[in-house]
Amino acid sequence: MLGAHRTIPGMLLVLALTGACRDDSLDVPDGGGDACGGACAPTSTTEAASGSGQVATGDGSTAAAGSTADPPPAGPCTCQLADLEAIGCGFEELAQWTPGCPADMPCGRVTVECMRPGQDLYGCMGQELAYDETALQCALETLRDQAVARLEIDGREDYGIFSGQSRYVVHVLGEGAAVRAGCMSTDVGFEEYTPSSRQVLEAAHFEGCLALPTATERYDCLWEGLPVVEALPVCAG
Repeated sequence: MLGAHRTIPGMLLVLALTGACRDDSLDVPDGGGDACGGACAPTSTTEAASGSGQVATGDGSTAAAGSTADPPPAGPCTCQLADLEAIGCGFEELAQWTPGCPADMPCGRVTVECMRPGQDLYGCMGQELAYDETALQCALETLRDQAVARLEIDGREDYGIFSGQSRYVVHVLGEGAAVRAGCMSTDVGFEEYTPSSRQVLEAAHFEGCLALPTATERYDCLWEGLPVVEALPVCAG
């Protein structure tokens, strides 16, 4: 966890947030800026916005059937189980949320930690966060090479004593496709970040990410390289 202490105003903020509909846009870019500082290749996917059947994907965007981007290859790892509550919110459980996805893990978990004792994310923003840079580089190289793999990545949001830290699993499927799911435990259950199919941008994007000077920029650039295609349907049966 990023921290374990919170002031009374922070508690009120947590209660307000957990009582409202929210996403994990504090964790990952919303597509409104260039996290790569101009070094990355441009995004080539247009996100779906049909106005009907839209589903929150957990990164400040919505997904809908009929996206202009190509869907992931047919076969396993193309649907989600109906109820994450019945599974849990650990990394292993997240991996089970989308059955049949790649299980090989060439990289360690990309951890995100606040290095100041007694502080949570609200007191430890931006450049103060410490990333596992070896794991982050491995994850970027895996995406660059389109290697079929499972990646585990910490989010940057943590409600302290009221929750666990947000977390994500990215299954890289090859051929420009991936699946991402996420969640965060709270004192009243789980916040689910809907499993969604993702486009994996071209190698030049991730080469640009690797060349960025700070881990924060590289982390943001990684997510910029996985634009949403559509929410996964619930598995049959």
